[in-house]
Amino acid sequence: MLRPVGSGSASSVPESDRTLVEDVLAQGAEDWVHAPQLLDIAGCAGGVRAEVWRDVAIGLLARLVADGLITIGWVTEGRHRPWGGTQGEAVLRLAREWSSRPSPFVRAGDLFWLAVTPAGDAIGRAVWAREDPASEDDEFDGAAVPRPVPRPGEPGLGDEVLALGSSRLLRPGDLLDAASRSGVAGQESRELLALGVLAGLVAAGRVRMGEVAAESFVAWQVPPADALLRVARLWSASEAGDRSAAAGVWVRVENGAESP
Repeated sequence: MLRPVGSGSASSVPESDRTLVEDVLAQGAEDWVHAPQLLDIAGCAGGVRAEVWRDVAIGLLARLVADGLITIGWVTEGRHRPWGGTQGEAVLRLAREWSSRPSPFVRAGDLFWLAVTPAGDAIGRAVWAREDPASEDDEFDGAAVPRPVPRPGEPGLGDEVLALGSSRLLRPGDLLDAASRSGVAGQESRELLALGVLAGLVAAGRVRMGEVAAESFVAWQVPPADALLRVARLWSASEAGDRSAAAGVWVRVENGAESP
């Protein structure tokens, strides 16, 4: 039976040739994944603010849930038990709870435990299979990414997005542009950060997603969690750097502009 591992284990640091998504699934193929592990993986994206690490981690949750690769829940009596409600609602719940804490750096067992689905397990095991088996027995000789000091109360990417959306409707590309100025490296990291910021704004009831018809915004008539996962799937299915997959998506800041 799989057992939860402790915080700060060597396996929480990604191998250099893994994507962030692959590293979560590789860890999940061996054990349940907790919040400190997810933050360590997110930290490998770069970014000098602890809040950026948290938002990348939330973006990872949204991406993996949207693709049906993980479930969010608790570990009790030696079993992983998914939360009630939909997994999309679980992502928004986590975005609210994590963002409300003064520090993103929580303890193992706080907030959630992740379990991979059969599809996620297959990907995770494929990641291990393609790597050098001899390296699994080697002691980890690299240094973990230094954790930045949390700066609660300072304006973040979400505030930047809200300010921009006060005068016009936003496109997903606007969030990607904001993410690109945060110090994260690579297209995957920027998309995950943008998705995490979007999740936080959706969870707080600050934005809605929809389309533009006759030069007016028309909100999607679906639950907020479903709207978020729709955007996550569009980005997940797109080629790196290709923004056309989400070209029809618009984001409106509540009490903001109603037209492009």
